Amino acid sequence: MKKLREQMPKPKKANLATIRPMVQASVSGLTQLRDAPGPEEQRYQTNSQEVTHAGDRSVEAFKNARASYIQHLIDALHDRFPGSA
Repeated sequence: MKKLREQMPKPKKANLATIRPMVQASVSGLTQLRDAPGPEEQRYQTNSQEVTHAGDRSVEAFKNARASYIQHLIDALHDRFPGSA
């Protein structure tokens, strides 16, 4: 995402040949984040259960909100760069 963002503020200097691979890489990375928790999320889940005793409901609510947000980012990339992903 950082590399993609760096190309966008300078539209006169943007190399259009590099945008498609960056969009594809961004979508791929976001998809992995959406589908599988990373180490930080696993640590969060463990700590939230131990500290707050919140149980499965709060962890599940976090997972759902997180997945929804990441899917929104993916959809926005598809909308902004049709045919790139």
